Amino acid sequence: MLEEISYWERSSWKRFVEEKIVPLNRLAEYISENLTIDPLGEEARVIKDLTGEIIDISSSVFGEPIDTEYEVSSDIIEAVREFLERGANLTAGHSPYTFFIWSTRRISRNYMEAHYPKLFDDVDRFREIARILGWEPYWSVPALKPKLAEDYIIYTYPDYLPAFEITQNLSFSSYFSFKLVESMDKKTIGGRICQLNRKLWNIVSDKPGIVKMYEVPDVWSGYGDMCREMLRRVSWEDEAFFINAVPLSENRSRVLYVFEGLFVKKVRGINLDQAEKRMVVFEFWDLIMPPLFLGKYEIVLDQSRSRGVILERWQK
Repeated sequence: MLEEISYWERSSWKRFVEEKIVPLNRLAEYISENLTIDPLGEEARVIKDLTGEIIDISSSVFGEPIDTEYEVSSDIIEAVREFLERGANLTAGHSPYTFFIWSTRRISRNYMEAHYPKLFDDVDRFREIARILGWEPYWSVPALKPKLAEDYIIYTYPDYLPAFEITQNLSFSSYFSFKLVESMDKKTIGGRICQLNRKLWNIVSDKPGIVKMYEVPDVWSGYGDMCREMLRRVSWEDEAFFINAVPLSENRSRVLYVFEGLFVKKVRGINLDQAEKRMVVFEFWDLIMPPLFLGKYEIVLDQSRSRGVILERWQK
């Protein structure tokens, strides 16, 4: 499926924006303006803003106008039906474009090369797709042999969960609280698509307002089931090193992952001297990459890129 979309070609991504993002934008605009008394109207406004940003960024990235013509039905019931159908089909479990972007939101170069080899068939191909989607280095191993260091560069979209900050050490317990830092200094196609994917999952799962009238596939649960099966096939299981992953909805944790040279150590609270376990960084990234690739986990580092928290999107 991913081979069919030619993820390594510039023209494929422009076509994706014009054929998939533009229609959703126009439908969301129409619904937000004409369904103001229903909760879906506000959700559609958020989708309109996100897709509008993607269109604007794309015009700049491609250096040419994006075709934004799309005719929306004047029948609000039909417009909502098409909006929900297009939205569900744009989520990571249904759209190969979105899955590609979602799976590369936090990824090592060697894992990317293993799963998307055609990006590296030509020396300029990776650079061009990175420029279009917005990948930037997020973390890198202390320099050893150049090839090894390059293999373990972790790439990300700078506008998707860029960092976290510790806000309070809860001295009466073993927890500390933290907040995720949202950086809007730079917006990228990839980062905006990741946010759009999460928002569409929420809409089809929560079914706000008028959405309850429609038969909408539970694409969120379906995606989770698909990922569990994919992890089972590669014999991946939660390791004790990860048992304190934090539910994505929470803002407190017992555990920090501290990067020191060629090691990662798991520590309780913010007392960095109380290490429970150490792991070589290469083993750490290799181990976490399968569930990170699919979205079971998120790993967010602080601004210094020396400490991290692991967040869990769904449990077993």
